[in-house]
Amino acid sequence: MRAVHALLWGGLIEDAPIPRPAAAPAPSPRAPEPAWAAPEPEAETESEGPRGPEEAEKVARGFLDRGHRERAVTILREAVAEHPAARGPRRLLALTLGREAGFQKDVERLFVELLEGEPSDTELRYALASYYRKGGLAGRAIIQLRLVLSADSGHAAAWRDLGELEAGPTRRGR
Repeated sequence: MRAVHALLWGGLIEDAPIPRPAAAPAPSPRAPEPAWAAPEPEAETESEGPRGPEEAEKVARGFLDRGHRERAVTILREAVAEHPAARGPRRLLALTLGREAGFQKDVERLFVELLEGEPSDTELRYALASYYRKGGLAGRAIIQLRLVLSADSGHAAAWRDLGELEAGPTRRGR
């Protein structure tokens, strides 16, 4: 406060009156959208739906980023049904469904089919290992983790999970 007073007293800044807010202009009947503003994914999917697998994946990622998991899964399932050969939506669907607890045979099948097409996808293989681990299938998880580590020996999360699984319940205090 003293510094502001000294600046005012010294004439370095002027004491300006508080500006009064101007009356807000009446909104135009239809304001143009800025060129950088992208339409909301909800508007795209509800009006006509995604046009292709790449667009479906992009829209689903938008929903996942905003926490609308069920809507994203619906979009991805529709894209997989319409474009069964498209890898992107199938991969994102597997990664999304793999985060659920419990074990479902169709989710495992989706992971396995994707990995048969591209066995070097360590992120997908690690997600499958995590899925097995959450489902209580430690033996399958260990196999997948070893495959991840054979492809990427610096995968810290895979080393951690493998160590915990191989140590068994005694190390984790169970």
